[in-house]
Amino acid sequence: MKNLNQILRHLWRNKFFTSLNIVGLAVGISVCWVIFRLVNYEFSFDKNLPDKEHVYRLVTKFTSEEKSSYSDVLPLAVPPYIQNYVSNSDLTVPIYGKYIREIVIDNEGKRPSIYYTPSHVMAVNPNYFELVSYDWLAGDKNRIFTNPFEIVLTSSRAQKYFPDSDVRALIGQTVMYDTIQYTIAGVVEDLQVASNFSGKEFIEISKEDWSDLTFLGGSTANQLYIKINSESKKSNLLKIINDKTDAEALRWGYPAGQTSYSLVPLADVHFASFMDDYVDKKMLFGMMAIGAFLLGLSVINFVNISTSQIPERAKNIGIRKTMGESSWHLALNFILETAIICLCSFVLAFFLKDLLFSQIKEYVPDSFYFVNDTNQVIAFLLGLMLVLEVLTSVYPIYLSGKVQVVDVLKHKSINHIKFGNLSFKRLLIVLQFVVAQFFVICSILIGIQLRYIMNQDLGFDHDAIVNIQLPNTVRSGLDKDPNTLINALRANPKIQDITLGSLPLGRGFSSASLQRGENPRIQTSGKYVGDRYGRLFNLKLLAGRDLALRDSATGIAITLKAAEMLGFDHAASAIGERIKTNEINQVSREIVGVYDDFNSRTLHSSMEPLSFTATDFNLSLRYMNIKLSQNTKDWPDALHAIEQEWKLFYNDSPFDLQFYDEGIEKLYDNERKLAKIINSSAIITVFLGCLGLIGLITITTAQMTKEIGIRKVLGSSVAGIIRLLSIDYVILIVISILIATPVAWWTIHHWLSDFVYKVALSWWMFALPALMTLLIAFFTMFYHALKAAKANPVNSLRNE
Repeated sequence: MKNLNQILRHLWRNKFFTSLNIVGLAVGISVCWVIFRLVNYEFSFDKNLPDKEHVYRLVTKFTSEEKSSYSDVLPLAVPPYIQNYVSNSDLTVPIYGKYIREIVIDNEGKRPSIYYTPSHVMAVNPNYFELVSYDWLAGDKNRIFTNPFEIVLTSSRAQKYFPDSDVRALIGQTVMYDTIQYTIAGVVEDLQVASNFSGKEFIEISKEDWSDLTFLGGSTANQLYIKINSESKKSNLLKIINDKTDAEALRWGYPAGQTSYSLVPLADVHFASFMDDYVDKKMLFGMMAIGAFLLGLSVINFVNISTSQIPERAKNIGIRKTMGESSWHLALNFILETAIICLCSFVLAFFLKDLLFSQIKEYVPDSFYFVNDTNQVIAFLLGLMLVLEVLTSVYPIYLSGKVQVVDVLKHKSINHIKFGNLSFKRLLIVLQFVVAQFFVICSILIGIQLRYIMNQDLGFDHDAIVNIQLPNTVRSGLDKDPNTLINALRANPKIQDITLGSLPLGRGFSSASLQRGENPRIQTSGKYVGDRYGRLFNLKLLAGRDLALRDSATGIAITLKAAEMLGFDHAASAIGERIKTNEINQVSREIVGVYDDFNSRTLHSSMEPLSFTATDFNLSLRYMNIKLSQNTKDWPDALHAIEQEWKLFYNDSPFDLQFYDEGIEKLYDNERKLAKIINSSAIITVFLGCLGLIGLITITTAQMTKEIGIRKVLGSSVAGIIRLLSIDYVILIVISILIATPVAWWTIHHWLSDFVYKVALSWWMFALPALMTLLIAFFTMFYHALKAAKANPVNSLRNE
């Protein structure tokens, strides 16, 4: 207890340095805390699934003369074919995502509750519940879907739809999905672990879907998981389904081998780049490296400040050794002192981590907050505490052990361990600012690239354009002709034009193969469009005319690159020529227009060949694109008018309008996420570097008090004193910049290689962050150096 009191008094007496150490470590701990939870979540997907090593997802492989690519598109006919005709799989688990317009809950005489377009509604068969282990709160898993039109709800959806009911009392209750009434047959607990199986409401796969014989086309909403326990069975299964696909392709006049299937292990599904909402493993490893670097910088700060105080504590250490205190006992005091500081840092980090989470909440999936990772976090924090205790104690204990009683009596100071001609402390400072400068350079250059791609001319007009997805109500018999709504909106003078289309430009295309004569087929990205599509988006017409609705039966428009791949010498030569498409019976269409190439996807890739087919089929035209007036003052009135007309026409369907520019920004979510991480890392590393400088310059000033006093008496200027105190640190920072710059250049150069369209790296892009770091570091030291330079030398020399 006596030693504890001495340690607490020492920490309080040096509360400025204690605070620096606590804040520095707390920042590093909080960053590691947040990163661990995020990385642990991403790597824990389906880890608790029984026999997970034998579970695979079937994915589609498209092969052309130019390249091969994978997709999560799956035709409806594939799952029933495998289950009915292929005996190689141990368990076949189809999952079909369903679009539901509205859910109606009858409230026993009260006004019904209506929920619009619920997410995560899945059509499954009983095999799903054999594969995914749910805790059943009500209902019998072994009897599920024995009766028609049954549904299973997760506890969160049950609570949402029936907030005051016991889940066991829900069995037998009815729920109206669009025009079909379902009976609740089971309630399961929401999964408390990260999982690719994200369903919240489960209905049985309809006979209509299960009897679909279409092997061509498909949807990303369709999934098929297969449990299979041997490599030979896998090979046989793939051979059978690929042979069937080739036979279907030949039956419809397509060449065999263009579409095939592969099995992706369940452990890799979450990280497959062709899946929706995939996670890049490289980014996760990068986050782990950032956490390690930031924690390392915090430790460097601690070690530098602690070791710089050793000369001031040498007298105390020498006296305690004279009184017979052992080196082990002195080391124990250092360990206990460090443990107290670390404990305080963990308490502060507990609050800082919530602040960090609030800054990145837009990038954190909702399911993250439902995962119970308490045990993993506790184990991680205990391990982190042990690592910090070792890292922050070893070197100070080593130096304190070098204190000799004779040296203390002779007022000798302690020599530091040498690495070449740099002290260990200086080496740590260089390392600290190398990391800080690296992040500062990367932060600025990533920001420059993001601004470049957001301001790049894509080749089509996307300013003042909004889009809204039309409700899909054909199957329920409630669909309406959207042209009625379009005509009403066109009467508004604050709306310039309106057209229909499939997914918005830049956000999705279907695969469309074209063939000229007997030449090989080419693959293009196709899009169904309505009337006046090219005019609204201001697509540059090189030859012919804009595609119109009258072309829906026999016309097609293509881009210049598609024309060149088809063998036309120039745009004009393609007009009037007929080409075969990949529609049923290979419909022959006449090229009526050739547009200039434009960026249809992100700027990671070059311009690709495109084709456009006009149609009036409502299921193919699910998006309404509206061009507003160029006068932004008219926008509020125009948007209000759109919403009012929408409510009159589509009644209670949700009004979810989005500006085109917002959709384009979402295409670069990964880059924006990376920029957020790097920017935060740059701020934190510079902050930690400045904390370290403040501590070191303060200690240096205290140790040089008498020398400064003597220099002032001998006529040294304030500027000379400031230069004396800061020049060594400035030189170390310059060395750090010289080391960090080529490393940052190589990293950014490698990152930019993923972009076809990118900024050209220039010298000023590296000079600017170097100047920023120097100025920040200098002004951080300036106050303390100026304070020391202006101090009265009488006070420092009073005892001489």
